[in-house]
Amino acid sequence: MIDMERTTRKVQEALQSAQSLALRFGHAEIDGEHLLSALLEQPDGLAGSLLEKIATSLETLKSELRHELESRPRVSGPGADSGQLYASRRLGQLLLKASDEAGQLKDEYISV
Repeated sequence: MIDMERTTRKVQEALQSAQSLALRFGHAEIDGEHLLSALLEQPDGLAGSLLEKIATSLETLKSELRHELESRPRVSGPGADSGQLYASRRLGQLLLKASDEAGQLKDEYISV
């Protein structure tokens, strides 16, 4: 995973929201769709405004994300309520790519 000290407050908030979302859906891991959904729910968030500028319907995207998350397997049974979640390999790769991108831009922090 990445050094959370090198992320902006908005990224930290989005990762926490993604974790909460995964828990609500009963998922065992946090993935990119959880993070994107959390980013789109941020009030005055950068992700939503950027996607709107390229003519993306945010409501359609949110609906498709919710459908995707609802269709994923849920963890149930003994121990399922422990609250332990893991970052998926894909999410880890996404965050490492964001870290690399920040480095190329000579930015000290990973931002949205």
